[in-house]
Amino acid sequence: MKWGMTMAEMHKGYAKALFMISEEDNSTEEINKQIQELAGIFEDNLSYIQLLSAPNIAKTERVFLLQELLGDKYNENLKKFLMYMCQKNIIGEIQGCAEEFDNLYREFKKISIAYVKSSVPLTEEQKEKLKTRLETVSGCNVTLECMVEEGLIGGVKVEMNGIIYDGSVKRKLEEIKKVIEQ
Repeated sequence: MKWGMTMAEMHKGYAKALFMISEEDNSTEEINKQIQELAGIFEDNLSYIQLLSAPNIAKTERVFLLQELLGDKYNENLKKFLMYMCQKNIIGEIQGCAEEFDNLYREFKKISIAYVKSSVPLTEEQKEKLKTRLETVSGCNVTLECMVEEGLIGGVKVEMNGIIYDGSVKRKLEEIKKVIEQ
């Protein structure tokens, strides 16, 4: 890692390099699925990441252990990427790189995730209407991640692409209160 570079910048740089390689051989979808899978495996098995990062184990041994794990199951470019990370002793940053790769993939495919909070579970009809509206507004294919938030009085809050759409009754009441107080 270069001096002055943040971890987020490093994750973006590595993910972008892998993404560019995956575009060349049309493997972006495959690599995205595989890197997400591996990031999950490593997150569930932190001791394996510690083993692959242990300074008292020779790099060649650590790379061999990683090769054994990956076998023939994963894309060759992804395996080379992970071997490089292992050799540079930054394999512990796989989660951040996987997140950044997923961001690049969704941007490339025009896919957005909308995090929806509502006071009660939304019906399938409400979800479909909301999804259609968000797709119209964003120009992207939208996947909804719905959750119930007890603090909401009614309505919905949506966070998508860093923008918050707050259509909750609580927010509307706060706006009315501000108008009255003026």
